[in-house]
Amino acid sequence: AAAGAIAIKQSAFDVLAALAMWLVLAAWLRWRPRRELVVAGVGLVAGAAAVATLVVAHGASFGWDAYRYALFDLRWHARSTVAGARWSRLGLTAGIAVALGGAAVWLAARHLRSVRRPWRWTTSPPSAFVLIWLAFGTAGVLAGGNYHRHYWVQVVPAFSVAVALAFTAGRSRREAPLPRAVVGRLVGATALPLVFAAVVWVAPQVERADSIDADEAVAN
Repeated sequence: AAAGAIAIKQSAFDVLAALAMWLVLAAWLRWRPRRELVVAGVGLVAGAAAVATLVVAHGASFGWDAYRYALFDLRWHARSTVAGARWSRLGLTAGIAVALGGAAVWLAARHLRSVRRPWRWTTSPPSAFVLIWLAFGTAGVLAGGNYHRHYWVQVVPAFSVAVALAFTAGRSRREAPLPRAVVGRLVGATALPLVFAAVVWVAPQVERADSIDADEAVAN
């Protein structure tokens, strides 16, 4: 599935890369038995190779050069982080991402300040995978070039889980219910993105790309 995602969207290499790196890290730090990791690695490579074989066969059926150009070269030469990147657009959509996710990060940071050894949670195998996934997901966003706001959807799953892990660091499942102050911050962290989204929905021109007007003119 991870390899198939790349054939659909070139920036979707994040999960496949994260899985591979986590297996290497798990073997190095001995998080799992070596035999178990080798079996998992062989399965990952075999699955990706099966998809790659289908992709190559598909491309060869009507000309590999044309297929490669459509899948990779067009993005590489026309619009990517190394060709024609719209950096001003990245600044705008990154600002939207910060506005939507900033409250959650602030909430997690507030919790970590009260935890002994606040960064210890990052060294567990599940947390390590989530953080590796978040890093590769961010790389996938930055590899684009157009930097539309929907690009940031790629980091939402890993970001959400990472924040949740940070916020629950040091907490026991048997602890008492969350204090009112924490509940209040949770409500605020939820309300801010909803308010911001409502503003963009009511006034979409705030972040509307100029190219959309040109596209509509061509369509008309």
